[in-house]
Amino acid sequence: METRDIAERFWLPVTMTLAIVLYGTLGYAAIIPEATPLDGLYWTVLTLGGVGFRDTQLAGPGAELFSISLIVGLLVAVVVTAAIASDLVASGDLARARRRRKMKKKIEALQEHFVLCGFGRVGRAVVNEYRRAGVGVVVIEIDAGSIEELDELGVPYLIADPQNDGVLEEAGIHRARGIVCAVDSDAINAFIALSARTLNPGLVVVARAADPGSVAKLTRVGVDHVVSPYSLTGHRMAEDSLLPRGTPTPEPDVVLP
Repeated sequence: METRDIAERFWLPVTMTLAIVLYGTLGYAAIIPEATPLDGLYWTVLTLGGVGFRDTQLAGPGAELFSISLIVGLLVAVVVTAAIASDLVASGDLARARRRRKMKKKIEALQEHFVLCGFGRVGRAVVNEYRRAGVGVVVIEIDAGSIEELDELGVPYLIADPQNDGVLEEAGIHRARGIVCAVDSDAINAFIALSARTLNPGLVVVARAADPGSVAKLTRVGVDHVVSPYSLTGHRMAEDSLLPRGTPTPEPDVVLP
């Protein structure tokens, strides 16, 4: 939830408080003889602040009853405010807004980083390699279930749809060195790649292709390197099977674009 959305939740109690102040100002000015609107505002502030208005030498049941109604109105506004604040804390919206502000600052500090779309099995491997190489990365993942793991890794992230141009811009696509499209859908990867290429023509674009038939399509939309995990796995297994028995499996070479 954005900070603006949280502020909108408090629109009702803020409006109620302003209405109460106006109500008190006009009410005292009408009830008390020779009172000006400024006097009414002054007595309203004193009443709502719990000070009272004895120093003004006011008397009469009308003024007293009006003061009671004013205080009751303030209490209602306080109760409404407390209920909204409790709901924000209980729902986790406040914590999410705070976390989002923190992530925004971390992302804004990055330059020449990579944007990774999709934090599945392939995405996790990409993040591990980038961290090992000391390369900055921002993860965009639509599933909020990845938050805990991303927090533990200390990787900046956005829980949002990477198909949205605004989300890519928030991830710093204009300052990025490249983007890796690792969503479990070749069509979505193609769409993300096309959007990213439009926003930043100088990007290095790498995309995952589950279907070998998608390779040509991804290349046409501007993907520089198309990777098929299944083809790579089969190639690696074949290579390992040809090694002499007892030969340790070599670590795979990691090439960053």
